[in-house]
Amino acid sequence: MELPLGAAAQSCEAVLVSITDGDTVHMDIVESASAVFHTKHWIIGRRYRLARINAPEMSTGAGQQSATALRQKCATYPPLGWTVVTSKQDPYGRYIAEVIAPDGVNLSDWMLANGYAVAVTYKLAHDGERLIAEPRLPAPPPADPDLDWSDPGDPG
Repeated sequence: MELPLGAAAQSCEAVLVSITDGDTVHMDIVESASAVFHTKHWIIGRRYRLARINAPEMSTGAGQQSATALRQKCATYPPLGWTVVTSKQDPYGRYIAEVIAPDGVNLSDWMLANGYAVAVTYKLAHDGERLIAEPRLPAPPPADPDLDWSDPGDPG
């Protein structure tokens, strides 16, 4: 799994709390654990932007559909047993993360495969720390010398 711009990854145990929209979830995560004392230090309510995707805005019908699909998919899993692999934050304070369901399904991959989001790439923000998502443009089709783009009414 490749994280944006080669960022160092941190993987942690998580509990899914809520879904904001088609590309943002709230999770409680275990920041550290002690095997000796059998305790865990939890961070409550951290916001995560699903890595590599952008879903439509909630103010649109497509945005509502995207969020509903993600909620329905997540409802098929128990709240415990999630994994979050994260690196940097975006300009809105969300951590960009690969969110993995208990059965190993990557939510970003699922959203892309089902047409609820589009792929994005990342660039560093001006502060050099946060990442900004940009639409990933499809590759241009290969040049075909047999195609004629001239206007049929053009005598030249």
